[in-house]
Amino acid sequence: MSKKVKDNILFLRAFSGCDPTSAIFKQWKMKFAKFLDKDAGIQNTAEVFKNHHAAAPREVGIVGGKIFAALYGSSLQSSSLNEIRFTIFSKLLVQNNLNLATLSPIEDAAQLHSWRAFLQEARNEIFPICFSCRSASCTNVPDDIKNKPKLDDDVIISDDETVEELLDADSDNDFGQVQCLQLRSPKGAKVQ
Repeated sequence: MSKKVKDNILFLRAFSGCDPTSAIFKQWKMKFAKFLDKDAGIQNTAEVFKNHHAAAPREVGIVGGKIFAALYGSSLQSSSLNEIRFTIFSKLLVQNNLNLATLSPIEDAAQLHSWRAFLQEARNEIFPICFSCRSASCTNVPDDIKNKPKLDDDVIISDDETVEELLDADSDNDFGQVQCLQLRSPKGAKVQ
């Protein structure tokens, strides 16, 4: 993996989809990584996603549309995403091989996907310990969090079974931090 891809790995993960629900259909992570490695325009657009303090929502939507246009076979300066979608649709219709899921997203959907990826990238910058930390043996927790001297008495998570009970009881999924970070602690330890 090149340095360009390594520097933009959080952007790559956020934009290409971190799970099957948010993944771009038939646009795999490795294809996106190779594209990011070769195309300087995509690397420049990745900077918009990385600078979450300066980017405006409109700019994020425009840049995301350019990335989608490039992924679906157009240059960054050429036609709109809706025109690309129509061109792909026409080619597939003539070939009698129409699968609507393989079409590029419309401009509004691309904008919403871009905003989601932007917010996820910003969250990963702010809370880096949440990045890919879903297993029971989370090892990338910084020492200053693991060994925090003063703990809140209201929240006591003593073992893995307690965490599982909390998550089972949480049907509306509002335990965001608990879902992405599970600390291994000795029985009876207090964890904030």
